[in-house]
Amino acid sequence: MGRQGLPAPGHAAPSPAPAATAATTTASAGASGGESPGLAYLRRKKESLRDREDLWRAAAERAELLHAELGQVAVASRRHRPQDPQLSGRSESMVLNGAYLVDPAREEEFAAVLGGYRDRFLDVELTGPWAPYSFTSIDLGSSRAGGLR
Repeated sequence: MGRQGLPAPGHAAPSPAPAATAATTTASAGASGGESPGLAYLRRKKESLRDREDLWRAAAERAELLHAELGQVAVASRRHRPQDPQLSGRSESMVLNGAYLVDPAREEEFAAVLGGYRDRFLDVELTGPWAPYSFTSIDLGSSRAGGLR
């Protein structure tokens, strides 16, 4: 990590004679490839953001593959909006919030697929079994009693 808000080396002391200042500035610029400390800081911030975006993109791609593969094992699957980190109690953002209706005979296979996706891009969590609310629907415009399907 850089020392944010601190002067660059060679500039922390009171200003020396003008000739010494020029020599110090030239030596500092040559050591950093001609880049000022401010530009170097901005470049590092940009690289950090790009790295974070690349990591997010990789996690989203892995999540898509995971959802597709789990869907092959499950009887049915649904995607839900990712939960806000405040609701999940985690600091990370959620990239996939899926519900999967799994035949009890395939539970181990389902868990094995899920386990294969635990890596540096994804922190995978399996909960349940839950009641299959995600796989029901209500048609409020239906003329049938209660509109339930």
